[in-house]
Amino acid sequence: DIALTGTGALAPEITIEQPAGTDRADGSGTVAFGDSVLGVPVVKTLTIRNVGSSALNLGAITIDGAGAADFVPAAPSSATLGLAGSATLDVTFTPSTTGARSAVLHIASDDGDESPYDIMLIGIGSAPPGLLRLARDINQTGAGPGISITNAAMIGTTIYFAANTADTGTELWK
Repeated sequence: DIALTGTGALAPEITIEQPAGTDRADGSGTVAFGDSVLGVPVVKTLTIRNVGSSALNLGAITIDGAGAADFVPAAPSSATLGLAGSATLDVTFTPSTTGARSAVLHIASDDGDESPYDIMLIGIGSAPPGLLRLARDINQTGAGPGISITNAAMIGTTIYFAANTADTGTELWK
């Protein structure tokens, strides 16, 4: 017989899934929100799991990057995850401008090698269907001599138009 002795180390281990059951790797995982009309929120639910051998304590949840203001995390359903425990975290994407938007979600915890856990967030902001048609119609009917609508955006319930005018150059109207 051989007698074995030793000391084991208990450690929490975080993993993130979206959708549930699909791992998103730390540092290279991405959550795609798809295409959304300006001002219309899209929510994705992330599942945070503790696959370690001791309780996992979550810390600050932050978002940074060029499109950070368009992504908002809610509080997780639990800040402490026991062995094999999980919590959900909703992240809302509400595009404020048209085009591709991206940011990075950071989830701090007491995991020894993955804190913060970083996940790329991406989404696309689209103008409401009628807004682009309105801009096109204004250009075709001639809103005035030398006026050309170059861009349109809706923020809240207000429509903004960027236009080049023959008289004054670029102007912003609402």
